[in-house]
Amino acid sequence: MSALVFPGDVVGNAAESLPGEGTYVSGLHIVATVIGTRHVDTTTVVKVIPQRAPLPLPIMGSVVLSVVTRVSRTAAYVDITHVDGRVCPFPLHAVLRGDEIRPDPTVPIHNSFRAGDHVCASVVSVADARSYVLSTMEPDLGVIAGRSEAGAPLERVEGRDDVMRCTKTGRLEERWVAVA
Repeated sequence: MSALVFPGDVVGNAAESLPGEGTYVSGLHIVATVIGTRHVDTTTVVKVIPQRAPLPLPIMGSVVLSVVTRVSRTAAYVDITHVDGRVCPFPLHAVLRGDEIRPDPTVPIHNSFRAGDHVCASVVSVADARSYVLSTMEPDLGVIAGRSEAGAPLERVEGRDDVMRCTKTGRLEERWVAVA
């Protein structure tokens, strides 16, 4: 197994090898420009293959944090920002269908989520890398933060999973709240 090298590490001799990807020549040395692993190909070209952490992509059962972007009569559309506690480098689009939100599917979706709400959910279906279906059916899943109609932050109401309180007006607003 190749050892990990860092920018500035000498990875080869310029008199014996040619610099490749992720390297440069400094005097008689070939030097790494990236964090990665050193490789020498059959033509004596020394290169450093960048070390990249795998993207945090959701799989079935992953717990995600997301922001509601739009609410329709049949679904809430969200952008996933975190997967299993790891930040996504770009938002991943997902959907919360009406039958995956509350145990009582007759409650209108706009009474569960509003655009801008931060929602904790689990992944129940992965069709491809751009199509995720989420669920908030577990008690610890649902809205964790949001803004009221007055524009103020919402807070949880002890013992309730169906409303949050506006911190400015004290008015209760319907949401499907994560109770954890």
